[in-house]
Amino acid sequence: MAVSALLEEVGAPPRLKTHVSGESLLNDGSAIVFFSIFSAMFLLELGVDGVGEDFNGGSGTAKFFRMSCGGAAIGLFFGLGLLILLYFLNRQLSREENVVQVAASITIAYLCYYTVRIHWSPRLLCSVVT
Repeated sequence: MAVSALLEEVGAPPRLKTHVSGESLLNDGSAIVFFSIFSAMFLLELGVDGVGEDFNGGSGTAKFFRMSCGGAAIGLFFGLGLLILLYFLNRQLSREENVVQVAASITIAYLCYYTVRIHWSPRLLCSVVT
């Protein structure tokens, strides 16, 4: 946010702000993936049965790409599905009924989050639930 405000203040082109925002999102996503890998390794070191996972260089790299690319692929799938749904809703609904479009957007976003969370880290979810 501070970088965006600074770029706005100095009059930087909007394209540069878009690149900086995209890079920031990429860094945040990578940090979440690395956190989940290293927290699984840490939980294994604690010695609690059924919690944690051991990674070597190859399996850690595979887990990183599975989580990052798989999550992005699922997000794109849900995003395209939402675009198609909104297209059909826009043709059938009047302007006053756009609350259905907003509700569909929020529902698809939560459904996508829930699907990715369950599919990509079931051990973490089970450890939180129990």
